Order: sequence, then structure tokens, then C-alpha cells
Amino acid sequence: MLTTAPFIGRVAGRVAWLSGLCWMVGAALLLSCQAPSYDTLPPLDDSAAHVPASDDSAMTTITGEITEVMESWPLQLVVMTQAGSYDIALEAETSVTRAGQAATANDLSPGQQVRITGVTSEPGQGLIAHTIDML
Repeated sequence: MLTTAPFIGRVAGRVAWLSGLCWMVGAALLLSCQAPSYDTLPPLDDSAAHVPASDDSAMTTITGEITEVMESWPLQLVVMTQAGSYDIALEAETSVTRAGQAATANDLSPGQQVRITGVTSEPGQGLIAHTIDML
């Protein structure tokens, strides 16, 4: 009769040896890793990212016709003026009115005449709208 005890004993011994080897390799890798150092990062300077709301010199007003409404967020418009086409971006705080009454950005559609006051984002082409008056 054959016995499997010696075979099982050899397999168990090799499994234990491999388990110990894996543990030692894992421990060596763990100890060789260093935590990242965040002390060397430069200080964050986000002053250029903010446009002061009270700076009236950067405010621009245009009057024209909406030629395109892009249903994105934030909502974007293309407005044709006598000086050319403007890309308009609305913000969550953009005030929209019609005949002095409050309206919403959903009321804007191609063909409408509008007066838009905002801050230029690109020289002569882009405007971030603060107020939109439907005429």
C-alpha cells in the first residue's frame, strides 16, 4: 500500500518556505518605500485666477443679436454685434432680465437682441457675462 504522508510533508514544507519568502520580500519592499515629502512643493499662488468684481475698468458692454445658444454648462452664446462676433460665457451668478423683469438663461434664444455687460476673457472675442438684458 502506498502512503502519501511523505509527499504531503514535502509540499507543506515548500509552502511554508514560500510563504516565509513572500513575507520577507513584502517586508523589504514596505521598508524600502519612503513617504512622499510635501515640504518641497511651491506655495500656491492663485491671485492671477481671480478677477476682481469691483474693477469697472475691465467691464465691457455689447449690444447685438444672439446667433447661437450652446446647451453646455456653463451656458454659452454667440452674439453678433456691429464690431463682429462674440463668444459669451454665462456664470451661475449671471443676471438675466427682460423689460426690467427677472428672466432665466432658458429664455435666451437665437434671433433675440441683447445687451450684455461683463468682463472680457479674450481680447475682442470673449466675454464672461455679468448681466444680460433682452431688448
